[in-house]
Amino acid sequence: MKIRTSFFLLTMIVVALFLGCLIYYILRSYNQFVFEKISENAVHSTSQFTQNIDSLLQSYEQVTDFLFLNEDLQAKMLTIYSDFADTQQSYDDYLSPFTKSITGSRNIFRMTFFTENATYQFPNVKLINNDMKQSSWYQMMINNKLNNYWSYEGEDEYYHLNFLRLTQRLNKYKTDARLFVSLDINMQTIYNLIAKESKRTRFIVFLEDGTAIMDSFRQNVVGMKLQDYPFLHDNQQDESESQIALIDDQSYLITFQTINSRYSVRGMRVASLTPLDELAIKVNEMRRFTLILFIVFLLLFAVIIFSISYGFTKRLSILTDKMKQMNLDNLQILTSVKGKDEASILTIAYNRMVRRMERLIHDGYEMVIQKKELEIKTKESELYALQTQIHPHYLFNVLNAICGNLLEKGDRENARMVKLLAKSFRHLLGKSGQMIPLSDEIEIVDTYLNIQRFRFGERMASDIRIPENLMDMKVPKLILQTLVENAVVHGVENYEQKTTISIYARIVDEYNYQLIVQNDGPCIPKDRLNEIKEILNQGIDMHDSKHIGLRNVQDRIQKIFGMEYGLQIDSSDDKGTVVTACLPYAMRGGISDASGIVD
Repeated sequence: MKIRTSFFLLTMIVVALFLGCLIYYILRSYNQFVFEKISENAVHSTSQFTQNIDSLLQSYEQVTDFLFLNEDLQAKMLTIYSDFADTQQSYDDYLSPFTKSITGSRNIFRMTFFTENATYQFPNVKLINNDMKQSSWYQMMINNKLNNYWSYEGEDEYYHLNFLRLTQRLNKYKTDARLFVSLDINMQTIYNLIAKESKRTRFIVFLEDGTAIMDSFRQNVVGMKLQDYPFLHDNQQDESESQIALIDDQSYLITFQTINSRYSVRGMRVASLTPLDELAIKVNEMRRFTLILFIVFLLLFAVIIFSISYGFTKRLSILTDKMKQMNLDNLQILTSVKGKDEASILTIAYNRMVRRMERLIHDGYEMVIQKKELEIKTKESELYALQTQIHPHYLFNVLNAICGNLLEKGDRENARMVKLLAKSFRHLLGKSGQMIPLSDEIEIVDTYLNIQRFRFGERMASDIRIPENLMDMKVPKLILQTLVENAVVHGVENYEQKTTISIYARIVDEYNYQLIVQNDGPCIPKDRLNEIKEILNQGIDMHDSKHIGLRNVQDRIQKIFGMEYGLQIDSSDDKGTVVTACLPYAMRGGISDASGIVD
């Protein structure tokens, strides 16, 4: 092949690469610009809708605030009437006009009062009975000392309307009065807040506890929670950012807004899902335009280069020799670039290509490093999820113990029982991180055993013997408590004779020690014991709750310290059941709570 032909082809390749990079940059910038505009509009639309909801709810709260400040109304409703005629006159002259005035506007289709005054009962004034005192709204208002409370009640059986309820306590006249008013608001009022230009956007509103109260693309959201929307639950982020989610093969831009203007609505969240099909249409149009532009420029450069290629044979030969020497291990630019003609421009383009290749290689190495970091973080997340799965299991059994105590001994010792329970909760919630000192774990176990003594009395005894030089050892949180709990459940609950639970430790060598939980209750049958050992050796299946306590402890120990550590279980008639946790000895504060890496 002639040098002229080689020069022409090479120059065209360089030009094509240059134009391709330029067009890629233009497309990328245009995509970013369109995406930012769509994101900006989505954030503005979500913010406006959130403000409208906030203003609407505040207008209803102003109604209940007016009733709260009306001491005359409260006085009449709290008065004990000896004659029903007096009650009826008070209702007709005062309460009935208030009710008609309020329900006649603002889309309030029902207003109901709740009182303990048995002499003041009407269709919209209900008596607070024992069943009502057990309702969720009454418990929230009394236990949390709330003045007002929003709740989603679903569909009304009579009106067949989805409605939102605002409950207000009326205790201005008498602070300890059990007098309440509720306003039932048609949910269609909130649906009407969506602007016409936002009809294609899906809005979902959640209360602070995650209960869905509105979905603009779904009529009935009764019982729906935030976790029932995985595309939202998995993409919660800072409100200053938006994220893209793929839902039913359609891309959506997800935006969150939180209402924090008042205590009554604090934590209420609004999520918007904006379809990105408009972005795809504009991008495809721009792509077609840039493709035509690319072809036109490429043809233009081909004509120009072909017409002047005869004058560059010598310098192109030099450039060709340099390119033959180029490979991934030898990316060098041409340092001697003379003149300002086309050959020089081609040399410069060659240098740009080399620099870009270097950047691409560098970016490739960075991607490998980022992938490794992601794998490490994934392991950390799995480890944390395993620990958090143990906590509800423990709390559930503690509550069972309290229930057993109430059934067996009445209410005389509940004060001490609740005190121990509170202490146990304090241990669980006050210790952050995955690793805690062994002394703290022993304290948690001791509290748990004290609670169990209320349940089993003389049937259960305990013995804790841990050397002082091991008390500072860092252990995974709740592993010892889980083993003790397992001993109580399987060694004491179904065994009528007295059972002793022994907790002790022994140093194996200068590198390892063991934590041992032993109970002298009934031994485990051999086939059952082999089944448990097989489950521990095979690993954990998070979809199966059977043996989840021991399997979680085994998996946590091995993820933190290595596969050579873990649980051993044995059972015999003379020794009972013995569960041994093998741990590394030299671990005083040497493991990061986040990742389990030795310092």
